[in-house]
Amino acid sequence: MKSLVIATTLTLVITTVSTSAGADSKFYPATLCNAIDGASPSYWTTGAAFNASTTVDRYFVCPVVRDTVRTDGSSWSSLVVTALNLHPTIWMTCFAATSYPDDYEFGHVDANQLHPSSDWTDLSFPTISVPSTGYMVLNCRVPRFTGPYPSGLASYRIDE
Repeated sequence: MKSLVIATTLTLVITTVSTSAGADSKFYPATLCNAIDGASPSYWTTGAAFNASTTVDRYFVCPVVRDTVRTDGSSWSSLVVTALNLHPTIWMTCFAATSYPDDYEFGHVDANQLHPSSDWTDLSFPTISVPSTGYMVLNCRVPRFTGPYPSGLASYRIDE
C-alpha cells in the first residue's frame, strides 16, 4: 500500500511539473507598442494603446518577447492580438514578422483583418519560422479616430 501511495504521488508530481513546464504563455499590454511614425499612441490606464489622431491611420509595432528558442525553428505555438476597430469604413490590418539580428526579414504572416465597427476581437497568427538569433514583432495599422472612441489594441499573447 505504501508503494502505491509513493508511486501515485510521484506520478502526480511529474505530471504537474511537465504540464507547467510545457505551458509558456505570456500576455503583454499594448503599452509596449509604439507608433512607427514617431507619434505616441494614446495609452489608457488599462494598458491599451489607441490611435487618437483624427487625420492619419497609425502603424503600431509591438515587440514579441520570447525566452524559449524552439528546436523546431518555429516562432510560436500561437500569437493573438486583441484589437478594437471603431472606424466605420476602414479595416484594421495586422501582421507578424520574424527577422535576423541585422534587421533583414526572415518570415512574414498576415492575420485576419478586423472589419470596420468591430468590438474587441482576438486576431490569431499562424506559426512561421524564426532564426535562432532573430527577433519577432507584431505590426498593426490602427484606423484614425472618428469618435466617440478611438480604435486600438488592448494586449497580445504569445504561447511558445
